[in-house]
Amino acid sequence: MTTSLDLLRTLHDNSAACDGCGRLGTIARATRLTDPRSVARYCSVCWPGERRRRLLHLDERRAAIVAGDPDRLAAAQVEEHLESCSWLDVQDFLSQALSNGPIDPGVAAEWARAYAEWAPLMDGPIPEMIQRFIERGGLLD
Repeated sequence: MTTSLDLLRTLHDNSAACDGCGRLGTIARATRLTDPRSVARYCSVCWPGERRRRLLHLDERRAAIVAGDPDRLAAAQVEEHLESCSWLDVQDFLSQALSNGPIDPGVAAEWARAYAEWAPLMDGPIPEMIQRFIERGGLLD
């Protein structure tokens, strides 16, 4: 069975070249799920900008689906799966989850344990917000 740690190990690849700048050492992967299928890898410098661009495209795709506009939908047909070992992604996920209201304490504690376990495989230092979340077992002010 593949675990989250196994996945993180595949994302942090010191021998892979970044598709953005060519630098060796990547921390993120964007997998295109529609033809032509492809996988792009990004370094820690390129990932934040590339992530913003790709998330904007995903938002446009969702809007086209909701609007039911076939022309907009045709222009936004590319489906992608984004993965990274960037704390930026974890912080955005956690911030969004917290903005939706209280998180079940059991779920929050499980997330805190997972983040602590992932820390050695993540890119860069743990952001203060996530460190507090881990230290408090998933509880934040």
